[in-house]
Amino acid sequence: MAIFNRNDLLAQTLQGLANMDTADLDWKLILADNAGNAETARLSESFSALIPIKYIVEKAPGKNNALNSALVHADGDLIIFTDDDVIPDPAWIKELADVADRWQDTDLFGGRFLPKYPAGNCSIDR
Repeated sequence: MAIFNRNDLLAQTLQGLANMDTADLDWKLILADNAGNAETARLSESFSALIPIKYIVEKAPGKNNALNSALVHADGDLIIFTDDDVIPDPAWIKELADVADRWQDTDLFGGRFLPKYPAGNCSIDR
C-alpha cells in the first residue's frame, strides 16, 4: 500500500485491517510512505501490535515508485494491492486467499467495492 500524507484516512484503513479475520494466515502489510512523514511512521508503529506491518520510505515521487519499492519486500504467494482510503470487510483477505487457492491458474483477481462518500463531498449524497 502506498501512502502520501493522508494519515486520517490511513488510520481508518489500518483499523479496518486490524479488524479482519486473519486466523491461520501468514500475512504482512507493506506500507510504502511516499512522503517520509514522521506522523505516518508513528501511525504505522502504533498498529504494529495488531497488524504485521513493514514500513518503508520511498522518496522518489509517485505512487508507482512507492508500490515498486514495496514489491521488493513482498515474499508471499499472493500479493494484494489496496489503497490508503479503503476500509476492508473483515473477511476480505481470507476470501481473497480462498479464491487464489480455488483458481490457482489465475494470475489476477478483482472484486466489488462499496464507496462510502463523506456527506456533502459527492454529487450523489445518500
